[in-house]
Amino acid sequence: MPEPDPASNGIGWLRATVSRFANGPVHARRRAIVEELVAGVDPGDLRRPYAGHPVAPLARALGVTEPAIVNVVADVRVAAAAYQTGDTAADPAVDRLVSVFGGRYDEATAAHIQLLVQACDATASLIERTRTRMSGERARTHTRDERARTHTPDERARTHTSDERARTNTRDERARTHNPDERARTHTSDERARTNSRDERARMSTVDEVLRDDPPVLATRRVDPDGNVVAVSLSGMPFGAGPRACPGRELAMALVEGALR
Repeated sequence: MPEPDPASNGIGWLRATVSRFANGPVHARRRAIVEELVAGVDPGDLRRPYAGHPVAPLARALGVTEPAIVNVVADVRVAAAAYQTGDTAADPAVDRLVSVFGGRYDEATAAHIQLLVQACDATASLIERTRTRMSGERARTHTRDERARTHTPDERARTHTSDERARTNTRDERARTHNPDERARTHTSDERARTNSRDERARMSTVDEVLRDDPPVLATRRVDPDGNVVAVSLSGMPFGAGPRACPGRELAMALVEGALR
C-alpha cells in the first residue's frame, strides 16, 4: 500500500495514521484498533430503520450525540472525498472530527474517523443503487400484475366464483371459532410477520445482486514488487479479502438494511 508522508494534523495526519495506508506491523497494530472498535458496535442498532445518511447512525453508535451529528456527517463527507487524494481543503473538517472524538491526534482517534470515512461513500452508494434496482423491480412487478388482472369473461367468472368460495370458507371458519376476533388478530399478526420476513429477504437479495453486478468500489490500490502503484480489481470480492478485507463489512450491511426498511 502506498504510504503517505507524516503530518501533524488535517487530512495528511489522518492518512498517515490510519491502518488503510499503512503496511506490515504498523498496519496490523492499527487494524486491531479498528477491529476492536467494530466489535463494540451492535449491528442490531444499525439495522433499525433510519432516514438520511448512513454515517449518522454509525456516528451515534461510536458515541457522537446530538446536535453534533449533523456537523459530523458533513465533515465526514468532506474527509471521505479527500481520503484518497489528500486534498488539504479537507483539513478543517478532519480537525473538527478530531475534536469530536476527544481532541487527541493519536491512532485511536484516527480509527474512529477512519471507520466513518470508509463507511461513508461506499455504503451510501450501495443503498442508492439497491433502491434504484428495487424501484425497477417494483415497476416490472406492477406491469405483470396489471396484465394478470386483464381476464377474459370466462376467467373473470371463474375468479369471481373462486373469490366467493374463499369468502364463504372464511365465514364458515369464523363461525367455528369461539373467539373470531382474537383469531383474526392472530392471523393478521402472523401474516404481517411473514410478509415482513419475505420483504426483508427480498431486499437483502437485491443488495447481494448489486454487490455482484454493480458494486460501489471496483478496485483498490497496491504497490507491486517493483514499487509501482497498481490497481487491483475487487471483482467478486466487494469488501476485499485477506488481511486488508474491510473490517466493517457486517456494520455496512446492517446500515444498508436499516436504510431500506
